[in-house]
Amino acid sequence: MALIKRNDATEVKDLDAIHRVFPYLMKRRTDSVVFYQIQMDMRRASRYLREKNQGKSKRYYSYFILFIAALVRTIALRPHLNRFIARNIYYQRKDISFSFIVKKELSDTGEERSAYIVFDKGETLDGVAQKVNAFIEECKTAEKVNSDKTLDILLKFPQCVVSGFVSLLRLLDRYGKMPKSLAETDGMHSTIFIANLGSIGTDGAPLHHLYEWGTTSIFVTVGRLRKVLQISSRGEQTVKDVVDISFTVDERISDGFYFIRSLELFKRFIEHPELLDQPYEQ
Repeated sequence: MALIKRNDATEVKDLDAIHRVFPYLMKRRTDSVVFYQIQMDMRRASRYLREKNQGKSKRYYSYFILFIAALVRTIALRPHLNRFIARNIYYQRKDISFSFIVKKELSDTGEERSAYIVFDKGETLDGVAQKVNAFIEECKTAEKVNSDKTLDILLKFPQCVVSGFVSLLRLLDRYGKMPKSLAETDGMHSTIFIANLGSIGTDGAPLHHLYEWGTTSIFVTVGRLRKVLQISSRGEQTVKDVVDISFTVDERISDGFYFIRSLELFKRFIEHPELLDQPYEQ
């Protein structure tokens, strides 16, 4: 039982014995990672996004935005995915949040900016697009974003001061008392960290590790849209648009059955993207 309440989550108490003992057996996220790779059929999603983008001067609705919207909806319906473990205690986040990296320009020397966005449980595709596009635009045009400003100030101090400050933050985070303004500049304190590798032309979706720093229990990588030839059992050939997606998950936050059912729901939202036009309560 947690004697100190966190400011970012509430304690999960209705757990069976096997899950309660997991944090004592597997103390770190790196001890507890499981990987899952899927190849998404994007034919219906491609048609849907083309229709949504008609009449717009630029591509407002991207595959990346669709994936985030589908994940937000999945987490809203499958809340175990929004858990993390700290001090051997299970916690349920109060918000659904995503982090990702935005490159100011696609070059070897292009600056990287960290995005942190909070979404409502009933967020529609339109709402997700508005928030993501606005933040990407800010990252690409602003001289500095909050995360850059915070790090620039910190790194002006001597190494011993930086090390001491980071140790203090680690202690505060362990007890859920890290200031919200700092946590929101750190991508490792989100529900999901998602890497859009398709934006730099990566075919597949590499498997990524989880971080011990912060509270993020799920890391997602997304490859680029590509065409594959599919041959049916009757020898019929079909060309499909597909995207590879990889999930890295802290297996302690729920069981395998729950994860698989959640992935099936995520796939359903991608294959039927019109479901994301309405809040999930409807």
